[in-house]
Amino acid sequence: MIIYKEKINFDGDKKALKKIIKDYKEDVEIWRNNENIAKPIPKYEILDELINVDDFELKSTEKIQEESQKEDLSNKLDVTDENYDYVYARTNAEDGYGSIKDQLDMMYHEKWKDHIKKVKLKYPKK
Repeated sequence: MIIYKEKINFDGDKKALKKIIKDYKEDVEIWRNNENIAKPIPKYEILDELINVDDFELKSTEKIQEESQKEDLSNKLDVTDENYDYVYARTNAEDGYGSIKDQLDMMYHEKWKDHIKKVKLKYPKK
């Protein structure tokens, strides 16, 4: 099960969410065993769903987008994990290679070689 931080408005890590779930589960058990106690109100709506789940993934939508971009780039450029970081930086940074339009313009004005050298110096292979 994947839980998106933004969807549940949670800013902590998986360990913190697991503690919240554990505490809520304990409160529910106390409520079930005692008629005089009001039913606990979960801090996050999803807690009722997670109370019986053994494990889950906690992700942010930013992380999902980054993974998707990495996969797209890997598919397009035959990029491996070892060289992904510098390829990603070179192709996506504001001061990276630039759009195709910009690259064609640099070629027309004979500026592309200098630009490529600058980008490769700034984002070297590791």
